[in-house]
Amino acid sequence: MLCVFATYYLMKHTIGTITIGQAPRTDVMPEIQPLLGSDIEVVEMGALDGLTRAEIETFAPQGDDYILHTRMCDGTSVTIAERHILPRMQSCIDALTQQGVELVMLLCTGKFPTFRSTTLLIEPQKITDSIIGALAGKQHKIGIMTPLAGQIEQVTANLQDLKNNVVAVSASPYSAVDEITPAAQRLGTEGVDVSVLHCIGYTMEMKGIVKETTGKPVILARALTARVVCELLS
Repeated sequence: MLCVFATYYLMKHTIGTITIGQAPRTDVMPEIQPLLGSDIEVVEMGALDGLTRAEIETFAPQGDDYILHTRMCDGTSVTIAERHILPRMQSCIDALTQQGVELVMLLCTGKFPTFRSTTLLIEPQKITDSIIGALAGKQHKIGIMTPLAGQIEQVTANLQDLKNNVVAVSASPYSAVDEITPAAQRLGTEGVDVSVLHCIGYTMEMKGIVKETTGKPVILARALTARVVCELLS
């Protein structure tokens, strides 16, 4: 009898990530990479790469601008208007596509207009809000944490059908970790059934604080998005 043995090789995947701040995101990738697995390589790009602080400060929100809060490569945070970085995000998508990545993952839960992309584009806002919609109901109250108070209306605007079942609070993931506790305490007081940390900047440590404070399950946007990517490539 002729026996045929097949050898299976672990296929390497390459994906791209785009932060609305500056790459590399040393505060994000060390937690995301283990969830993705060792067979997934990541090429990082940032919408604010190559810009000075003075240049970025001209991107500050005005009037009714859609507000975004992000991290610089030096570890500081910055608040910008979405409209200023959309062309730069598109350039990042184009560059990663030219490099042949299998998909592009945005490192932001903000809501963006449709980008031009022939590569699969993973948008954390759509994933996260879909989960909120799936969990919320007449008998379930969802807590949402977002970085800035000025972003609460932006986040809840995407969830109008659920507004009576959503409690939103703010606490920046780029400040001291203990600043998360007061916001988590409010969610606990409001009696939420599940909390959603609605920013890629929130860490697993912060998730632990919210879970311990509220005594309820917590969804971390960065982990949720990474697991979706892992499922797509598995």
